[in-house]
Amino acid sequence: MNEKQKVLASVMLDKYSIVLASNVCNDWHYPENWTEQEKAEFCKGYHDWNGDPEEFDLDNLHLPDFGVAAYLAHLMVESEPN
Repeated sequence: MNEKQKVLASVMLDKYSIVLASNVCNDWHYPENWTEQEKAEFCKGYHDWNGDPEEFDLDNLHLPDFGVAAYLAHLMVESEPN
């Protein structure tokens, strides 16, 4: 992906997160090939980004689907030069 495509994907994911948030269905699951450590790191990163690091709980790594979409949108462009 080139940089413009990453920005476009980020914008699309961010808008999709709004659709998911109004859907009231949080049936998202981690891919089967993710380790518990990968899940924990992703979940911790999400909560740090979301401004609620106190919500991170190793015994509950579930995230809402709309939050995952918004966080992925952020991750796609976080290293973009200003």
